[in-house]
Amino acid sequence: MVKKWQSGLNDPERVVIFGKIDPTEIADFHRSGNIALIPSLEEGLPNVAMEAAATRNLVIANPVGGIPELITDAVNGLLCDSNNEEGLYKKMKWAVDNKDQIESLKDAVIKKVNTDFSSKDFGKKYFELYKDILKSS
Repeated sequence: MVKKWQSGLNDPERVVIFGKIDPTEIADFHRSGNIALIPSLEEGLPNVAMEAAATRNLVIANPVGGIPELITDAVNGLLCDSNNEEGLYKKMKWAVDNKDQIESLKDAVIKKVNTDFSSKDFGKKYFELYKDILKSS
């Protein structure tokens, strides 16, 4: 299905499909990309989404688990209806065919990462969340 999708693109040579990536090469892999596809049907907030967003990749994902905390459809990424292959296909095709329009989404996702998921504040935010939970119990 993925190969068929690739062959139907306006510029299929712009899309490279990788298999398994060595864990020591993940950061460089993300830096070399432009789009991260996360078609998961169940997730928490996946590291791959955070890593891709932090390296200014467009994230295309299903709105499951914590993904909508990071990605807002057409604001800083693209969300599909879960378990909808046609919807996922349309989002991927749109992104590849509209490379100029995805730049604003990529700018917005890096701002979201820096504002809401900064490693400088992340631990403090977790601590405050747990304090609030303990107060209410």
